[in-house]
Amino acid sequence: MIIWTKCIEYALTYHEEVYPFRLAYDGNYEFNKHYYKHVGELKSTGEELYCAKVIDSLSEVKHWVRNLEHDPSRSFWLQRSNGKFYPDFVAELNDGRILVVEYKGAIYASDPDEKEKKAIGELWTERSNGKCLFYWAMEDNVDNLKDFILNN
Repeated sequence: MIIWTKCIEYALTYHEEVYPFRLAYDGNYEFNKHYYKHVGELKSTGEELYCAKVIDSLSEVKHWVRNLEHDPSRSFWLQRSNGKFYPDFVAELNDGRILVVEYKGAIYASDPDEKEKKAIGELWTERSNGKCLFYWAMEDNVDNLKDFILNN
């Protein structure tokens, strides 16, 4: 899977054999569309797991990756004022667009650093000329992801 956007002159290739996760998902749910055989850095319970299940279930998603934070050469990131922002999930849609999803628990949503991440993701979407989507997922809207994809 190759992610490329002209707006930020950034290219990333996910190689099929190179996914340097530290901890493998060990839950009961079997993911069908994760780009790699194993899903890395995903707990077997919780809100991010539910978000991953939603992404995996969407017919519009060709494949997706649980994005890793510790390797900027093998992970998708957006530049922040004080470092890099690694969104939680990156997906390639069947229509060729790239979907990036950041899941945020409600207690963090109003944090200034998190607001900056959201603004950067939205700017990235604006400048992609329709090639990319950024979704700020929370408990109250994660089930609306399909509608978001279809309407943008």
